Amino acid sequence: MASEDADPWPPGGGEFVPRTPDGEPLVNGRRMTRRDARSWLKREDVLLGRWPCGPAVEWIADAGDRSCFAAESRQGEGSDCNPAGDVLLHRLPSGRTAVVLEESW
Repeated sequence: MASEDADPWPPGGGEFVPRTPDGEPLVNGRRMTRRDARSWLKREDVLLGRWPCGPAVEWIADAGDRSCFAAESRQGEGSDCNPAGDVLLHRLPSGRTAVVLEESW
């Protein structure tokens, strides 16, 4: 597992790449609306994360927290800040799926 204290910024001031709790890079995500992401939020095998302003994604592991996260996302349906959607779906090199809600407002 990757260190929580690891510097997320690349050396030399390159582009920041967010990572999963295991250190897998989140790249080439497919953007979707909260409504389109509804079925993904219910799946227990999917990594769920919230990405507020800043470099770190807040990962949601607890089952109760996952339920609250899904309910909050449902309440926000139709209010995506980005016209293409506020949710990013990532297929990870390990084969897992990660769903990240961008909260950059």
